[in-house]
Amino acid sequence: MSKSSDMGDLVEQGFVFSVLPPTSAKLYKHGIATAIQDLTVPQGESNQVRSESSLEIEEGNISEEVFARLQRSETVVADITGLHPQVICRVGTALAFKDAKNLILVQSSDENGDTGDLPQELQNLAILTYTHQDWTTFSNELQHRLSKTLRAGPAPHPLQRPEHRQKMDRALGSMAKKDWPTAELYLEKLDSEQPENWYIQTQWGVLDRKTGDLHGAQAHLDQASRLAVFKEHKAVVFVELAILEAEKKNTAKAEELFNRARRTDSTNRHVYLACADFYDGLGSLERSLEQITAMMQVVGKGDKEAQARAEYYTRKITQPGFSMAFKEFERQLAARGAGTPGDKPVRRRGPRPPVSHQGINRVPKHITWNEFKARFTGAVVEGEVNNAHPSMGVFVYLNPEFKGLIFHKFAGPGFETRFKSGQKIRVRIKKIYTSQGTRKIDLALV
Repeated sequence: MSKSSDMGDLVEQGFVFSVLPPTSAKLYKHGIATAIQDLTVPQGESNQVRSESSLEIEEGNISEEVFARLQRSETVVADITGLHPQVICRVGTALAFKDAKNLILVQSSDENGDTGDLPQELQNLAILTYTHQDWTTFSNELQHRLSKTLRAGPAPHPLQRPEHRQKMDRALGSMAKKDWPTAELYLEKLDSEQPENWYIQTQWGVLDRKTGDLHGAQAHLDQASRLAVFKEHKAVVFVELAILEAEKKNTAKAEELFNRARRTDSTNRHVYLACADFYDGLGSLERSLEQITAMMQVVGKGDKEAQARAEYYTRKITQPGFSMAFKEFERQLAARGAGTPGDKPVRRRGPRPPVSHQGINRVPKHITWNEFKARFTGAVVEGEVNNAHPSMGVFVYLNPEFKGLIFHKFAGPGFETRFKSGQKIRVRIKKIYTSQGTRKIDLALV
């Protein structure tokens, strides 16, 4: 049996206590408190995770107050920067009440990583590092760790009974057909049978938005936001609130809510897709592509829709006259396989490009420029990163003679550090041309 379960009702679910040295006020304000802001737990007096730090205790016997919080908290976050004696002592005390998995150690990246003075049970525990120049990365990583240690568990289906799911399917089907009265009848029936349900309120808000009742939509979505408990559910509501604000032309508020949705559940692909659509509607295609690039880092590059979206936004950016809707683009992409939607098939002459054992085209050595242009325009090939230039983009060797460029706007956020010299990557050869006597090759990430 774990130590936490031995403590029984003494442990307050969703209570995170931070043990900090006197110099860590900024860490708590910008890193820890931000990470905890949108975390939720499924039960207890409050759905919101409660946060407190040792720096906030100013009255009474401080040692006794800290001891009580170490005992009562579900998870302890401790900053071991400088191996402050008081912090190390309190970490040891926490071990009397908690398993090591309920302790999260953090440390400034400026430290040398020395953990020799820690209790033996913590010697091999992973330490989360932070820097004062990038609180966002730290708070996201801490939130991910906390979501695992707090007893929130996976989010359940919002409608538990099969008959309720069936009615919701009919409501959504009616909405898809724009049969608004029928959809509303189903939602009213569901609300009477299962009141105070976040998902029913969310879909009702969507229905109101689609029928032009923005005031009603706001009321339903605000209620859904209050009722949603799990972070996965809250993120969905924040996305719908963002879409509603975009409908009202409140662009700044919409962007703020999309950012909040990402902070709440950074693994939710629906959040990234909705945000990409939002920026597409604003005409900010580069921002749309950034969302899809970030999504691929979360769900993996094998995600078919992410691949199609990346190619779609790249096409719209490079060809301003391209106006095909995404669904049609996706349909044509699936129908044509490796072909590019909107283009006529190209009849190849001569032998096909060489294929590696992984099925990826490779540009052979000793190929002429004209032959390379005729055979490889539009092809997906494997290349090797030469270098990443902050103001230009990523230079990629396709063979020892030909080097192309992924323009910095299309290389995705953080490309300067993501791509290393010698790294193998897949690229699409968008354009092969000569400008003022200089040979140029435009590439796109795949």
